[in-house]
Amino acid sequence: MKTRIAPLLALVSGLLLASEGLSAQEWSQLNAMQQRQLADFQAIWPQLPANRRAQLVDSAEQISRMTPANRKKLVDSMGQSGNNNADLGNSSPR
Repeated sequence: MKTRIAPLLALVSGLLLASEGLSAQEWSQLNAMQQRQLADFQAIWPQLPANRRAQLVDSAEQISRMTPANRKKLVDSMGQSGNNNADLGNSSPR
């Protein structure tokens, strides 16, 4: 029974993730906070597949809901793994 539920949950979560991103297919449709958080992707946004855009928007939304302490932990853990991308805890443009 559990083996039948897992693929269904994966499908539903994938559909939900894709539908969240449908409202933000164009850069101009992102709100100001999302544009600041995703600024590193602005130049390539038009070339990104819809599912990748949806993932990025969802990630930005999750990060914006984090406490500053949790954002710092995330950034610190990314640095330890060798990933030195944008400071996700900083909402100001670079």
